[in-house]
Amino acid sequence: MSRASPSKPTPSTSRLVMVGLISLLQIQKEKLIGDTPDGQVYRTTSLVRVEELKVGRAGIIAEVDGGWVLDRHHAAHPAETRAHRPDRILSIGFSRHYKLIENEFGWVPPGVAGENIIVDTAERLRHQDVAGGFVIRTSGGDVELDPPSVLDSCVPFSKFLLGDEGTSVRRVVRARRFLGAGMRGYSMGASRIPSYATVRTGDLLLRKVGA
Repeated sequence: MSRASPSKPTPSTSRLVMVGLISLLQIQKEKLIGDTPDGQVYRTTSLVRVEELKVGRAGIIAEVDGGWVLDRHHAAHPAETRAHRPDRILSIGFSRHYKLIENEFGWVPPGVAGENIIVDTAERLRHQDVAGGFVIRTSGGDVELDPPSVLDSCVPFSKFLLGDEGTSVRRVVRARRFLGAGMRGYSMGASRIPSYATVRTGDLLLRKVGA
């Protein structure tokens, strides 16, 4: 693996505001939704927690059990090429959002929605708060990510959170509405990274504010 590279500096009049420290990193080896005779179900068995991620334009990779593993959304993933979108190669969620989800549905472990990065913060971050984009401050320099998009909740994930109540269409619709507006997190690209950049737990996430 080549040496990690920070983002290329770009002229900007925006300022950086601290969001919080990264508390969890994980990759998604395969899709989270599986087909069963009773319909689609949400499963978390393909999520693998790691201490560091390599983030690049094509996607993210991580070392697992002595070997390199591609995230499902990586352009070179052998089985999931249809999942690759340059503007959605990684995702970020927040501890405050999980606390609100817990209040609504009961306890769930942070990261269960499949985000690659979980950040400890007391803020509820809506899209207008993060539209300027994120910067990760690492030991190798600042890693600038592309502007984020809202991750909407799918029906299987909403049913997963509802448990036995997931058979109610009304409850599922309500759950999906609650999980919108960035509650489930954000996805983004990494087009500004010339090579793979290393992101570790404990690194600082900042958000860009202002034009």
